[in-house]
Amino acid sequence: MIRLKPQDLRGKDVGAAKEFPDLTSDLINLANHLSKATTRKKLGNPALAIEEFEGKTFEEWAYFYDQKRPGALDTASQEIYSAIEKLRKALELVDEDLVRHWVEEAVLKRTYAAWRIQETILRHIAKLQGKPFRQADDQESEAGIDGFIDECPFSVRPVSHYFKGPPEEQDTQVAVVYFEKDKRGLKVYYDL
Repeated sequence: MIRLKPQDLRGKDVGAAKEFPDLTSDLINLANHLSKATTRKKLGNPALAIEEFEGKTFEEWAYFYDQKRPGALDTASQEIYSAIEKLRKALELVDEDLVRHWVEEAVLKRTYAAWRIQETILRHIAKLQGKPFRQADDQESEAGIDGFIDECPFSVRPVSHYFKGPPEEQDTQVAVVYFEKDKRGLKVYYDL
C-alpha cells in the first residue's frame, strides 16, 4: 500500500487549503447555487481547459485560465457576493415563527398535497376505466406503490422524474403515471 498526502495531491505551489469559518463555505455554496455564478456558461469548462494547459505550476495554470476566460473569476466572485448580500437581508427576516411555518409547509402541507394529487389522479383514471381504485397501504407505499386500479399497482410521479426511471425499491411491474402542473391544473400522462 502507498499513502499520498493531501499536499502531494494538491501540489506544494498551490499552498495550504483555505480554512473557512464554520458554515461560511455552506453559505457561499448556497449563494453560488442561487446565482449560478460558476456555471460552464460563465466559467467555461476548467476540466477541459486544463487538458490544453501545457505549463507545470499553479501560477502558470492560473495565468493560462485568466487568459482564456479574462475576468471570469472576478465576475463569479461578485455575483456570489451579491447573492450573499441578498441572503444576509433575508436572514434578518427569519425568526422562529417563520421557521415553524416553513417546516409545516415542507412536512405537512406538501406531503398532503402530493397525497391528494396521487389519489385524485388514480381515482380519475379508475373512473374513466370503470374499475375500482384503492390507495396503497404502508407496506405497498414502501415498495413505491401509490395505489391500485383494479389489481394493477400504480405510482404517480412528477413529469420531471420521467428520465430518472423507477426508484430502485420499485417493482418494474408498477405502472407509472406522470403529471405536471400548469396554470389550469394538472396534465396527466399515462399508457394503459
